Amino acid sequence: MYGDYYYDGVWTAAAGIAIVLILIVLALVVLFYVFAGIGLYTMGKRRGVQTPWLAWLIPSFVVGAIADDYDERTKGKSMGLRWILLGLTIGSIVLNNIGIGSVSLYTYGRYGSAYGAGSGIAVLTGMIISITLLVFSYIALYRIYKSANPNSATTMLVLSIFFPVIIPFVIFGLRKRDDGMPYGQQGPMGYAPYGAQPPYYGQSQYQPYQGYQNPAGGFAPQGYQPPMQQNPGVPYPGGTQYQGNPQTPAQPQQNGAEQGEGPSEQ
Repeated sequence: MYGDYYYDGVWTAAAGIAIVLILIVLALVVLFYVFAGIGLYTMGKRRGVQTPWLAWLIPSFVVGAIADDYDERTKGKSMGLRWILLGLTIGSIVLNNIGIGSVSLYTYGRYGSAYGAGSGIAVLTGMIISITLLVFSYIALYRIYKSANPNSATTMLVLSIFFPVIIPFVIFGLRKRDDGMPYGQQGPMGYAPYGAQPPYYGQSQYQPYQGYQNPAGGFAPQGYQPPMQQNPGVPYPGGTQYQGNPQTPAQPQQNGAEQGEGPSEQ
Protein backbone atom coordinates (compact mmCIF):
# COMPACT_ATOMS: atom_id res chain seq x y z
CA MET A 1 0.00 0.00 0.00
CA TYR A 2 2.85 2.36 0.80
CA GLY A 3 4.34 1.65 -2.60
CA ASP A 4 1.08 2.57 -4.33
CA TYR A 5 0.93 5.91 -2.51
CA TYR A 6 4.57 6.54 -3.41
CA TYR A 7 4.07 5.88 -7.11
CA ASP A 8 0.87 7.91 -7.14
CA GLY A 9 2.74 10.86 -5.64
CA VAL A 10 5.54 10.52 -8.17
CA TRP A 11 3.14 10.43 -11.10
CA THR A 12 1.20 13.40 -9.73
CA ALA A 13 4.39 15.44 -9.37
CA ALA A 14 5.54 14.45 -12.86
CA ALA A 15 2.16 15.38 -14.33
CA GLY A 16 2.28 18.74 -12.56
CA ILE A 17 5.77 19.46 -13.88
CA ALA A 18 4.72 18.44 -17.38
CA ILE A 19 1.70 20.76 -17.25
CA VAL A 20 3.87 23.67 -16.07
CA LEU A 21 6.38 23.03 -18.85
CA ILE A 22 3.62 22.86 -21.45
CA LEU A 23 2.17 26.16 -20.22
CA ILE A 24 5.61 27.79 -20.35
CA VAL A 25 6.16 26.54 -23.90
CA LEU A 26 2.73 27.79 -24.98
CA ALA A 27 3.40 31.19 -23.41
CA LEU A 28 6.72 31.44 -25.26
CA VAL A 29 5.09 30.44 -28.54
CA VAL A 30 2.43 33.13 -28.09
CA LEU A 31 5.12 35.68 -27.17
CA PHE A 32 7.20 34.85 -30.26
CA TYR A 33 4.09 34.95 -32.44
CA VAL A 34 3.02 38.38 -31.17
CA PHE A 35 6.47 39.99 -31.49
CA ALA A 36 7.04 38.55 -34.98
CA GLY A 37 3.54 39.55 -36.11
CA ILE A 38 3.85 43.14 -34.88
CA GLY A 39 7.32 43.52 -36.37
CA LEU A 40 6.46 42.12 -39.79
CA TYR A 41 3.11 43.90 -40.01
CA THR A 42 4.58 47.28 -39.06
CA MET A 43 7.56 46.96 -41.38
CA GLY A 44 5.45 45.71 -44.28
CA LYS A 45 2.86 48.46 -43.87
CA ARG A 46 5.46 51.21 -43.62
CA ARG A 47 7.22 50.03 -46.78
CA GLY A 48 4.05 49.71 -48.79
CA VAL A 49 4.10 45.94 -49.41
CA GLN A 50 0.83 44.30 -50.34
CA THR A 51 -1.29 42.47 -47.76
CA PRO A 52 0.88 43.14 -44.68
CA TRP A 53 -1.88 41.62 -42.51
CA LEU A 54 -0.77 38.17 -43.73
CA ALA A 55 2.00 38.51 -41.14
CA TRP A 56 -0.54 37.08 -38.67
CA LEU A 57 -1.49 34.14 -40.91
CA ILE A 58 1.47 33.33 -43.20
CA PRO A 59 4.54 35.12 -41.79
CA SER A 60 6.85 33.57 -44.38
CA PHE A 61 4.97 35.31 -47.21
CA VAL A 62 5.40 38.75 -45.63
CA VAL A 63 9.08 38.02 -44.90
CA GLY A 64 9.56 37.28 -48.60
CA ALA A 65 7.53 40.33 -49.63
CA ILE A 66 9.69 42.69 -47.54
CA ALA A 67 12.84 41.06 -48.93
CA ASP A 68 11.52 41.42 -52.50
CA ASP A 69 10.72 45.08 -51.85
CA TYR A 70 14.31 45.69 -50.80
CA ASP A 71 15.68 43.93 -53.91
CA GLU A 72 13.34 45.81 -56.24
CA ARG A 73 14.30 49.20 -54.82
CA THR A 74 18.06 48.55 -54.72
CA LYS A 75 18.61 46.18 -57.67
CA GLY A 76 15.58 46.77 -59.87
CA LYS A 77 14.50 43.09 -59.68
CA SER A 78 13.79 40.41 -57.11
CA MET A 79 13.97 36.63 -56.69
CA GLY A 80 10.28 36.31 -55.94
CA LEU A 81 11.04 35.18 -52.42
CA ARG A 82 7.45 35.70 -51.30
CA TRP A 83 6.21 33.00 -53.67
CA ILE A 84 9.16 30.70 -53.03
CA LEU A 85 8.62 30.82 -49.28
CA LEU A 86 4.86 30.43 -49.64
CA GLY A 87 5.20 27.36 -51.87
CA LEU A 88 7.85 25.76 -49.66
CA THR A 89 5.78 26.40 -46.54
CA ILE A 90 2.68 24.75 -48.01
CA GLY A 91 4.71 21.84 -49.41
CA SER A 92 6.48 21.27 -46.11
CA ILE A 93 3.23 21.22 -44.13
CA VAL A 94 1.45 18.90 -46.56
CA LEU A 95 4.27 16.40 -47.01
CA ASN A 96 5.17 16.27 -43.34
CA ASN A 97 1.55 15.60 -42.41
CA ILE A 98 1.28 12.92 -45.08
CA GLY A 99 4.47 11.29 -43.82
CA ILE A 100 3.32 11.33 -40.19
CA GLY A 101 -0.08 9.94 -41.16
CA SER A 102 1.46 7.18 -43.24
CA VAL A 103 3.77 6.19 -40.41
CA SER A 104 0.82 6.07 -38.01
CA LEU A 105 -1.20 3.88 -40.36
CA TYR A 106 1.72 1.54 -40.90
CA THR A 107 2.53 1.28 -37.19
CA TYR A 108 -0.95 0.87 -35.78
CA GLY A 109 -2.93 -0.46 -38.71
CA ARG A 110 -0.27 -2.79 -40.09
CA TYR A 111 -1.31 -2.28 -43.69
CA GLY A 112 1.85 -3.74 -45.11
CA SER A 113 5.08 -2.48 -46.64
CA ALA A 114 3.35 -0.18 -49.14
CA TYR A 115 2.54 2.32 -46.42
CA GLY A 116 6.02 1.95 -45.02
CA ALA A 117 7.65 2.84 -48.37
CA GLY A 118 5.22 5.69 -48.98
CA SER A 119 5.74 7.12 -45.53
CA GLY A 120 9.50 6.96 -45.95
CA ILE A 121 9.39 8.84 -49.26
CA ALA A 122 6.98 11.44 -47.85
CA VAL A 123 9.08 11.99 -44.75
CA LEU A 124 12.30 12.27 -46.77
CA THR A 125 10.75 14.71 -49.25
CA GLY A 126 9.28 16.74 -46.41
CA MET A 127 12.69 16.96 -44.74
CA ILE A 128 14.31 18.16 -47.97
CA ILE A 129 11.63 20.82 -48.48
CA SER A 130 11.93 21.91 -44.83
CA ILE A 131 15.69 22.36 -45.18
CA THR A 132 15.20 24.31 -48.43
CA LEU A 133 12.58 26.47 -46.70
CA LEU A 134 15.03 27.19 -43.89
CA VAL A 135 17.75 28.25 -46.35
CA PHE A 136 15.50 30.63 -48.27
CA SER A 137 14.09 32.00 -45.01
CA TYR A 138 17.58 33.01 -43.89
CA ILE A 139 18.22 34.57 -47.31
CA ALA A 140 15.07 36.68 -46.89
CA LEU A 141 15.98 37.54 -43.30
CA TYR A 142 19.37 38.79 -44.44
CA ARG A 143 17.63 41.10 -46.91
CA ILE A 144 15.43 42.43 -44.11
CA TYR A 145 18.35 42.97 -41.74
CA LYS A 146 20.34 44.69 -44.48
CA SER A 147 17.45 46.99 -45.39
CA ALA A 148 16.96 48.05 -41.78
CA ASN A 149 20.52 48.19 -40.43
CA PRO A 150 23.20 47.23 -42.98
CA ASN A 151 26.05 47.68 -40.50
CA SER A 152 24.93 44.76 -38.32
CA ALA A 153 23.13 42.60 -40.92
CA THR A 154 25.78 39.87 -41.05
CA THR A 155 26.11 39.70 -37.27
CA MET A 156 22.34 39.48 -36.80
CA LEU A 157 22.11 36.73 -39.43
CA VAL A 158 24.79 34.61 -37.72
CA LEU A 159 23.12 35.05 -34.35
CA SER A 160 19.75 34.16 -35.87
CA ILE A 161 21.16 30.93 -37.30
CA PHE A 162 22.64 29.77 -33.99
CA PHE A 163 19.89 31.24 -31.78
CA PRO A 164 16.61 31.25 -33.78
CA VAL A 165 14.63 32.37 -30.73
CA ILE A 166 15.93 35.93 -31.18
CA ILE A 167 14.44 36.36 -34.68
CA PRO A 168 11.01 37.71 -33.57
CA PHE A 169 12.64 40.20 -31.20
CA VAL A 170 15.17 41.36 -33.82
CA ILE A 171 12.41 41.96 -36.37
CA PHE A 172 10.38 43.79 -33.73
CA GLY A 173 13.35 46.01 -32.91
CA LEU A 174 14.02 46.84 -36.58
CA ARG A 175 10.41 47.42 -37.59
CA LYS A 176 10.84 51.24 -37.94
CA ARG A 177 14.35 51.39 -39.34
CA ASP A 178 15.14 51.98 -43.01
CA ASP A 179 18.87 52.76 -42.90
CA GLY A 180 19.65 50.43 -45.81
CA MET A 181 16.84 51.60 -48.08
CA PRO A 182 17.47 54.19 -50.83
CA TYR A 183 15.21 56.70 -49.08
CA GLY A 184 16.56 55.95 -45.58
CA GLN A 185 17.79 58.95 -43.60
CA GLN A 186 19.75 58.58 -40.42
CA GLY A 187 18.93 60.82 -37.54
CA PRO A 188 20.50 61.05 -34.06
CA MET A 189 22.15 57.83 -32.88
CA GLY A 190 21.73 56.30 -36.34
CA TYR A 191 17.92 55.98 -36.21
CA ALA A 192 15.68 56.99 -39.07
CA PRO A 193 13.33 59.89 -38.38
CA TYR A 194 10.01 58.80 -36.93
CA GLY A 195 7.10 58.81 -39.32
CA ALA A 196 9.19 58.85 -42.52
CA GLN A 197 7.10 57.22 -45.23
CA PRO A 198 8.78 55.47 -48.16
CA PRO A 199 7.51 55.81 -51.73
CA TYR A 200 5.13 53.11 -52.91
CA TYR A 201 5.56 50.95 -55.97
CA GLY A 202 5.64 52.92 -59.19
CA GLN A 203 6.48 56.22 -57.50
CA SER A 204 9.79 57.91 -58.01
CA GLN A 205 11.77 58.52 -54.85
CA TYR A 206 13.21 61.73 -56.29
CA GLN A 207 11.33 64.96 -56.95
CA PRO A 208 11.33 66.06 -60.60
CA TYR A 209 13.70 68.88 -61.48
CA GLN A 210 11.92 72.20 -61.44
CA GLY A 211 14.02 74.87 -63.00
CA TYR A 212 13.76 78.27 -64.65
CA GLN A 213 14.46 78.36 -68.34
CA ASN A 214 17.02 81.02 -69.04
CA PRO A 215 16.13 83.09 -72.15
CA ALA A 216 19.78 83.00 -73.15
CA GLY A 217 19.70 79.21 -73.21
CA GLY A 218 19.98 76.42 -70.67
CA PHE A 219 18.35 76.08 -67.30
CA ALA A 220 18.90 77.91 -64.09
CA PRO A 221 18.19 76.43 -60.65
CA GLN A 222 14.83 76.91 -58.98
CA GLY A 223 14.51 80.29 -57.34
CA TYR A 224 16.93 82.01 -59.76
CA GLN A 225 15.92 85.55 -60.63
CA PRO A 226 17.21 87.10 -63.87
CA PRO A 227 18.77 90.56 -63.61
CA MET A 228 16.21 93.34 -63.76
CA GLN A 229 16.33 95.57 -66.83
CA GLN A 230 15.27 99.12 -66.00
CA ASN A 231 13.97 101.31 -68.76
CA PRO A 232 15.28 104.86 -68.95
CA GLY A 233 13.20 107.37 -67.15
CA VAL A 234 11.40 104.87 -64.94
CA PRO A 235 12.05 105.58 -61.26
CA TYR A 236 13.49 102.89 -58.98
CA PRO A 237 11.49 101.81 -55.95
CA GLY A 238 13.54 104.23 -53.84
CA GLY A 239 12.14 107.18 -55.76
CA THR A 240 15.39 108.19 -57.49
CA GLN A 241 15.34 108.89 -61.17
CA TYR A 242 17.51 106.68 -63.30
CA GLN A 243 19.31 108.66 -65.98
CA GLY A 244 20.74 107.17 -69.08
CA ASN A 245 20.32 103.97 -71.00
CA PRO A 246 21.65 100.91 -69.17
CA GLN A 247 22.40 99.23 -72.46
CA THR A 248 25.02 101.86 -73.51
CA PRO A 249 27.59 103.49 -71.25
CA ALA A 250 27.21 107.18 -70.56
CA GLN A 251 29.32 109.44 -72.78
CA PRO A 252 31.44 112.12 -71.07
CA GLN A 253 30.38 115.65 -71.78
CA GLN A 254 32.78 117.70 -73.87
CA ASN A 255 33.48 121.42 -73.34
CA GLY A 256 32.65 124.03 -75.85
CA ALA A 257 36.18 124.27 -77.27
CA GLU A 258 36.30 120.61 -78.06
CA GLN A 259 32.86 120.85 -79.64
CA GLY A 260 33.96 123.70 -81.96
CA GLU A 261 32.08 126.38 -80.04
CA GLY A 262 34.97 128.87 -79.76
CA PRO A 263 34.45 132.67 -79.51
CA SER A 264 33.10 134.17 -82.65
CA GLU A 265 35.32 136.52 -84.48
CA GLN A 266 33.89 139.91 -85.25
